[in-house]
Amino acid sequence: MSSQLGSLVRQIATFFGGTYDPVLRVYAQPQIPNLTVVRRSYPKRDDYGMYTFRMPPGTATGCQMVVQPSMTSDRRVALPGIQGRRKVRYFIELNCFIVSSEPYVEDTQDWVYDQRDQVYDLIRTDPTLGSGGFEAGAFQVGEGDEDPSINWQMWPPETETENDQTKVYTVFSFEAHAFEVG
Repeated sequence: MSSQLGSLVRQIATFFGGTYDPVLRVYAQPQIPNLTVVRRSYPKRDDYGMYTFRMPPGTATGCQMVVQPSMTSDRRVALPGIQGRRKVRYFIELNCFIVSSEPYVEDTQDWVYDQRDQVYDLIRTDPTLGSGGFEAGAFQVGEGDEDPSINWQMWPPETETENDQTKVYTVFSFEAHAFEVG
């Protein structure tokens, strides 16, 4: 895939997940503790071993992140005195699936809150997310003219008594912008 959108998704996945492993089809060297893998798409089958992949034995909580473009907006912007530009807005979601064997749900939630802070800190350290090419026109994640927010949402934890696990789903959402002459 050589499209601008595909390149952007790969760059964001690399930023959060490190080097791509073509055998496992994941980015498996994340910068955030207990984020085990980053994916460009949802797996066909959920492998619970991936939640603690390459983590020390006994690790209680792990997370898989899926980078997903949820929507795009494409329009031509005419600027006086210069050639018109094409402005593309990418709406990106970082879907985080957390599985934990912590004895108490509150411990899992504390872990989730810590992960939220780490993701925000990482984005604020490099709002171009590894210079993914979308910052053309001086827009970066958390900046811009339409919605400069980086949003985070957490769904209520779900507990499973048969395997004593807590599952939590969170999502980060933000816009990325690109300008092209044309």
